[in-house]
Amino acid sequence: MRKSFDVKFIPSGSGDELKINGQGTVVIYEDGIEITGKYTKTFATPKDVKHLFHIEKIANVIRTDETIFFQILDDNGDLNCSFDAGESSVSSQIELMLPSVITQKFQKQMFEIHEFTEKLFRTTPKAYVSDFLVKFIIGIFILMVINGVGIMSPKVEGLISWGSNVSYLTTSGQWWRLFTCMFIHIGIIHLIFNIWVLKAVGPLVERLFGNAAFFIIFLFSGVCGSLNSIYWHSNSISAGASGAIFGISGALLAYIAVFGKSIPMEVFKDLKSSYLSFIVYNLIFGAAITGIDNAAHIGGLIGGFVMGYFLAMPLDLDLRKVKVGSTIFKGIILSVVITSFIWSLIPKYTGEFQQTLEWFAKEETAANEKFKYHIKILRDHPEKAIEVADGIDKDCLIRWISIVNRFSKLKIPTNTVVYRRWQVTLKFAKIQQDSMENMVQGLKRNDINKINKFKELQDQAKQTIIEMKNIVSGN
Repeated sequence: MRKSFDVKFIPSGSGDELKINGQGTVVIYEDGIEITGKYTKTFATPKDVKHLFHIEKIANVIRTDETIFFQILDDNGDLNCSFDAGESSVSSQIELMLPSVITQKFQKQMFEIHEFTEKLFRTTPKAYVSDFLVKFIIGIFILMVINGVGIMSPKVEGLISWGSNVSYLTTSGQWWRLFTCMFIHIGIIHLIFNIWVLKAVGPLVERLFGNAAFFIIFLFSGVCGSLNSIYWHSNSISAGASGAIFGISGALLAYIAVFGKSIPMEVFKDLKSSYLSFIVYNLIFGAAITGIDNAAHIGGLIGGFVMGYFLAMPLDLDLRKVKVGSTIFKGIILSVVITSFIWSLIPKYTGEFQQTLEWFAKEETAANEKFKYHIKILRDHPEKAIEVADGIDKDCLIRWISIVNRFSKLKIPTNTVVYRRWQVTLKFAKIQQDSMENMVQGLKRNDINKINKFKELQDQAKQTIIEMKNIVSGN
């Protein structure tokens, strides 16, 4: 007897599976089974592999529609193998050709998994929070696209208007961006990846912690990611649910740390392997690729672990009914205390400086327009020099004095990029103040030396503008 089947192998992500994936073949003989496919390591070229096992080593065959699962018995540890046969009739034929042996060890594992699953669904029957979050995030993205925000590469202005996390805005009064940024995404690829992970991870974690606790973990982790992002990146824009999703993974690790013994070994091994791989891979990927906000990932991961450790409760419905209210209340208080403490550590000088810059731009424009207005009068009516001097004093000089005073009051750390921008901007404002003072004195006293000094200072101001542009562009 020899029968060959084309199949698609399904990797589980656990460490005790047969190392084979993708398209391949299963050939069943009277006394053995031959498995051929490809083995792919991360960042490595796939290589062809072939395994041959005696039929007596095959046990614990389970068929679910088109899918076949079985174990290869081995003294060093049983290996799992799973594949899609394409059609139910084909998988049924394969099932009949394989041994029907079910080991006691496997029966025990299946019983433990069944019992754990029953507890999980009895404690939290519906994972409606994660389902709502998926729909809400997709809905926000659709609204963004309808309103003109790019579907692939949104413009910065659009992201800011919809609530992305921008350090100088967030720290200068728009604290709500810590929340809103986790619900908007920078293009559809960003959205698809996060939604895929949320749908895969969310329901399990929500059932482990309960609906309300899961929602607290999601929001708290997202805010922790946002705070860590603006702490490390003072000049960038961040958005997306990645920090919150890393927080969900962190909460799962916390639950395993607290109640790992209550989780069946097979489930525990799969969770430990897959989620640790997800976390490590994405942190390494984020460190290697420009534009990925690893600070948000790390902040969310830590926040999720801390809150998950605090909110974790056993899968005991009666116990949860008694404790859930007080636990959730304490979780909310803890969230407020921790986020308030982290917020107090975030430097606010970036926001203060940016606010001052925006005010400065308006004042500078007004001063320049008034100066041009008074100079036009002087050209048309040279005899009105004193009147023009008074006008420049009242409309221009006073503005530059105000600008210098406001910039001088800012407290900017000396070892930052913002300090260089502040230093040169203040230098520019002082030059303009000095130039206006010389112009006013020159006109009132008819002093040509003061007028020439004004012209000299204006040349210095132009050079300072070039210096400012170089700092902004990073030169």
